[in-house]
Amino acid sequence: MTSKILNNLLTNINLQSYEWCSEDEMLYNIKQENYKAIEHIKYMISHDGYDKHGPKSDIYDIFIWHKNNNKFYIDSYHCEEWYDFGSKPVFEKEYTYKILYEKEWKNLIKCNNNDFFLKLRESKK
Repeated sequence: MTSKILNNLLTNINLQSYEWCSEDEMLYNIKQENYKAIEHIKYMISHDGYDKHGPKSDIYDIFIWHKNNNKFYIDSYHCEEWYDFGSKPVFEKEYTYKILYEKEWKNLIKCNNNDFFLKLRESKK
């Protein structure tokens, strides 16, 4: 069951919609998680496969900052919608980052997208 907090946060990201895939379908896997203490959500969209007509896909990432048993985590979800294929862009969990210190965990919220990815990858090592 999805918590009210998670539902509200996901509603506020203004996710791109497609006639062949509902927002509920896209977010199904995220909504199945049993998050108890969510601090923040970061939503990012980029594109890939550029040609003279523009991008060929939408690439989405959602990161969820959450606590569990006084430990700090960021869950990473990813999906892609390739315009030529009409696929269903359903978010899948890619990775759960365990962040050792609360200060570092909170500072990642403030990072711009490029710095965020670099620092998040560093925490994975």
